Amino acid sequence: MTKIKYLILTLICFYCTTSQAQWSVLNTDEIPKQTAFKYQSFTKEQWDGSNFASPKQMEWFSNARYGMFIHFGLSAYVDKDISWEICETRKAPDSGHGAYPDSVWKKWPSKFKLENFNAHDWVQIAKDAGMKYVVVIAKHHDGFHMWDTKFSDFKVTNTPFGRDYLKEIADACHKINMPFGIYYSQRDWYHPDYAPVDTSKAVNMFKGHVWKSLAGGNAIPGDTHKKYIEYQRNVVRELLTKYGKIDIFWFDAAWWGGMFTADMWDAENLTRMMRKLQPDIIINNRASVPGDFDTPEQEVGRYQSSTMGKCAYLKWKLGLFTNS
Repeated sequence: MTKIKYLILTLICFYCTTSQAQWSVLNTDEIPKQTAFKYQSFTKEQWDGSNFASPKQMEWFSNARYGMFIHFGLSAYVDKDISWEICETRKAPDSGHGAYPDSVWKKWPSKFKLENFNAHDWVQIAKDAGMKYVVVIAKHHDGFHMWDTKFSDFKVTNTPFGRDYLKEIADACHKINMPFGIYYSQRDWYHPDYAPVDTSKAVNMFKGHVWKSLAGGNAIPGDTHKKYIEYQRNVVRELLTKYGKIDIFWFDAAWWGGMFTADMWDAENLTRMMRKLQPDIIINNRASVPGDFDTPEQEVGRYQSSTMGKCAYLKWKLGLFTNS
């Protein structure tokens, strides 16, 4: 099956310190040499063997263009935007350190109050601004669940706030027929079983991002990671069965030159399960399978012509430019 690449014009409520991007392409597409690691290349057999939303299911998103991305979580306690700023420990293949020791930031849920939170007000702001959909952070890399999951105690309902934050926003969106999406990071620097790379059996490669097995090939996961994959399948199923219609699902562990790979998440089976649970859902490309839409980060304007042969369509439909 084929797909159309769409430009995402999203209100982003955070900033990034480096210019990054992620496109999924066929291995016959032309890729700028200086940024080749930002493009995940697939053979036609791999592409056709994956799973996609239909052009009809993508139609509303093509027309929507403008949406709100609500990025909010534990890091707001210290006026930081994202988990990168706070978590001292970053598990491989991520590297570096945040500013706060694990013994500190992991206690912040005890101070999570949200005394003035009103989901209907937030969604109304999006509607009044002319936005056509809302995407909400359910879990970022810090592993804190912004919903009432039964698979972890590290969650918003175990805070002084005590309510299901995600449900309230989902309900507010559904009340006014605002398409609702969920961001979910596969990365998890809190979960004890998360180990996509066994660093004792791998060597660090390209720009510190990519790990390769000492025996050759991709890095192998740690012994506990199978348990993490099972946990992840459970929570994704939960997100897609507890909160009504989900229009968008936004993963966040980009391929990035081989840093993250589909086998780390059993991504093909995971995304197929998701489509069975939510037949009209559209899924981004950050599970290292092609996905329904690309998610460039601070870079826009490139489209892959050979994947659909519809550059003319994109120019007409979006009024923008292509990479050709």
